[in-house]
Amino acid sequence: MLELNVDKKRFVDAIQNGLLRARDELYASGTLTNNRIHMQKWDYIVTELKRSFSTDDRYAFVPLDRGLFKPVMMFDKEAKTLYTVM
Repeated sequence: MLELNVDKKRFVDAIQNGLLRARDELYASGTLTNNRIHMQKWDYIVTELKRSFSTDDRYAFVPLDRGLFKPVMMFDKEAKTLYTVM
């Protein structure tokens, strides 16, 4: 089994924080419908991931332009490992 040397707690915390920010924004918006919420969650999740890991020069973040959905690739320079959250 491949053992990854990455702080999994930072991943989990960043995803949870992103989801909480998306929920808070949704409730504050006061809109009649919430069609944007599914894609907006991803914006907050990847923003929180970058915020959580950007203090460490070990990681580089690159958004990919895939049309409607723009995943962010996170590269671990030391382990030579590429991560993404989808």
